[in-house]
Amino acid sequence: MRIALLLALGMAGCADESNMAMRGAGDAAAEFAMDTGGAEDGGAPDVQEEPSHWVLSGTLDVARGEVMTTLSHVDVVIKGASGSTLCVDGLGVESSERIPELPDSDLQIWWSVSLADATADSCLADAIPGVVPVDLHLGLGPLHPEIRAVMGDELSSLGGDQIVLRSVFASLRDADPVWVFGVAGGEPNGGSSVDASPSGGVTVLDGQWKFQGVYAFPY
Repeated sequence: MRIALLLALGMAGCADESNMAMRGAGDAAAEFAMDTGGAEDGGAPDVQEEPSHWVLSGTLDVARGEVMTTLSHVDVVIKGASGSTLCVDGLGVESSERIPELPDSDLQIWWSVSLADATADSCLADAIPGVVPVDLHLGLGPLHPEIRAVMGDELSSLGGDQIVLRSVFASLRDADPVWVFGVAGGEPNGGSSVDASPSGGVTVLDGQWKFQGVYAFPY
């Protein structure tokens, strides 16, 4: 139901937007494989199309179960209904705190995250905080059936002997439900495990978790 509601919001107004609201498996795999070290710049392309949806990706550097802000960041891509990219920019993580009480049974670990301010000339300036929240929650859990269904065979190309795959979850505001929206690949630091909820018999590992949105959020 979380996925269905997210898609319904993203596709509101026109059935043709369905491919825009839900990231295709190939697109997600291609972007996941790219370095998520931050967006190249915050300049807005010369495109007059109205924004339709936005995609969240980034890196969470986890140590002892906590998100380390120095090496963590998120990237936001705002797109129009046609799929045109209207804005690409990155935001640092100002602060984060692990939340011991998990709000959803699919989660293994959950954090509150406060993002750093966008620069004055960033193309995200008009979207923060009304569309892209400054304070949100992010979490990891076992691969969700919906993510498996959308990604299909692409999941095998994202993994490998050194990469652990998880679903990535978000709640954009305090009263919002928890959405499963993407896939995360972890690069464990020495295989040290986090004392997380062992849903599905799987644990979360310390290390860098690079995540990519498979589903978009409505603008």
